[in-house]
Amino acid sequence: MRAWGISVALLVVVSGCGEDDSSSSGAGGSSGTGGAAGSAGSGGSAGSTGGAAGSSTAFDCLGSVKLPTTTEKQGDLAAQVLDALSSQPVGAGFTMKACAKSDATCASPEATATTDAQGKLSITLPLGQNGYDGFGDLSGPGYLTTLIHLSRPIIPDSSTVSYFLVATEATYGLFAQGAGVQADPAKGQLVAWTYGCDGKVTAGVSLELDGGATGTVAYLQGAAVSTSAKETDAKGIAYVFNAEPGTLGLTARRAATGEVFGKTTVQVRAKTATALYFHPTP
Repeated sequence: MRAWGISVALLVVVSGCGEDDSSSSGAGGSSGTGGAAGSAGSGGSAGSTGGAAGSSTAFDCLGSVKLPTTTEKQGDLAAQVLDALSSQPVGAGFTMKACAKSDATCASPEATATTDAQGKLSITLPLGQNGYDGFGDLSGPGYLTTLIHLSRPIIPDSSTVSYFLVATEATYGLFAQGAGVQADPAKGQLVAWTYGCDGKVTAGVSLELDGGATGTVAYLQGAAVSTSAKETDAKGIAYVFNAEPGTLGLTARRAATGEVFGKTTVQVRAKTATALYFHPTP
């Protein structure tokens, strides 16, 4: 899993620095491709912010996306958990669970790992033909539990360190407040990063809630979070504040044309953060 991470999107600080690799299916920073404090997604080269309106290569695979394949039955993910505000390791006491997509509550984890004193962990994931197609459940003292989702399966790469950034309930509340929304502890908060066909964070993507789901969609616009904006800017960040707990279906579109960028589902829980790394899907 070349890049699988989470940030609450202190996006002026932690916008897309990851790997410049169009085959990457995750999100988060990786060792050697930008500092941890700048890690909020995969696929973008260090310092990459995407195009102002989404580059042409960001959308040229839509309608013809093919998933990578593997013959391996398992893969190891090396990661470090950092505080989203300070980018410092959180230390021991955090648990990462790998959860099957069908196991919404993660009652029977497929794998479990805990952090050491440096916030580091290693977890062995079961792989299918296209890699790992589940989600992550990351929890630790003082921080919101974070559910880590990707729009398509991932193939772990044990030679790469991924960063998982976690935040407190108060931090998420500040982002909602900045958008003019009061965070409801009975609902969940979601942050999504959009990545183009070129693997870089991209502008020009809009997010829709499927099936009449409720929640307030907002987008990072420069240094502000806006509920009136209609698409991602160059940092590729979208939010859903106060989403109803349960399974949430999401459709992303190329805003300029209405073309479907991708479809996925995520789990939302009360008083929990959901992080989604949205690459184009088949």
